[in-house]
Amino acid sequence: FRDEAPQTVKNFLETYVENGLYSHTVFHHVDAGFIAIAGGYDAELRPVYAGEPILNESSPKRKNLKGTVAMIRLPDDANSATSQFFFNLNDNPDFDASQAGEGYCVFG
Repeated sequence: FRDEAPQTVKNFLETYVENGLYSHTVFHHVDAGFIAIAGGYDAELRPVYAGEPILNESSPKRKNLKGTVAMIRLPDDANSATSQFFFNLNDNPDFDASQAGEGYCVFG
């Protein structure tokens, strides 16, 4: 969703994908039927580079539906996402924003 979450997509692609920082990344937390989290550790379970936190571009228009990709952030800091992301393995409406910048940003 490059048009709807431009800074999040740019951060994901330019900071991590294009620089090879997701090479050999592992899904370090999988909760079947809920979410699968990656982007925090490499294959040896060493932390990957976590750049500067980004502004939360969540929106009520983009829902955490099964198959979407969203950014991990700290529960009490909406603008704390760095390298970790998750796949929604089910619809997760508790992660949705009721107003801009409040939920977990769906960017793909």
